[in-house]
Amino acid sequence: MTRSQTWLSVLALGVLLVAAVVISNASIPTTNPQGVVLLQFGCTFDPNNGRIPGPLAVPVGSSGSCGLAYYLLGPFASPVPGGNLYHLRVNPSVATLDGTTPNVQITVYDGNAPTPLTCNTTGSACQDLTHQFIVKSGDVIWINVSLPDSNTYLNWTTATIEESVFR
Repeated sequence: MTRSQTWLSVLALGVLLVAAVVISNASIPTTNPQGVVLLQFGCTFDPNNGRIPGPLAVPVGSSGSCGLAYYLLGPFASPVPGGNLYHLRVNPSVATLDGTTPNVQITVYDGNAPTPLTCNTTGSACQDLTHQFIVKSGDVIWINVSLPDSNTYLNWTTATIEESVFR
């Protein structure tokens, strides 16, 4: 074997080793985020059924009206990819019959279980930029608006949650 043939053989072997390492590392699962997804939730005022009065826990999914028919049908939530939920931001239209300041708690649910993502509002926007929660692929996420008494009611609400999706 000549020097040039030996050199080509060593180079070819080196390329094959690098390719083998790259291929084997590609199959190792990782929890590094591959992107951020913005989960959006909300319900609109229903002129046929009116606002939702308390005391009541109102489920809010990804679409629908906030009227009593929406409450009876339940949340219209979709499964999410596995990842880390964070940065809850809520913009609700809540008020009271007597004009006092409402105090409403908003909580993110994973299926039937509450998560640490929550905020309290006195009628204006609220957010939770502190807590995080890891979800599995296929988990169903929705928002719960807790109306504390018959004096408090919900017209509509929007909410967003950021999710770092795991690959």
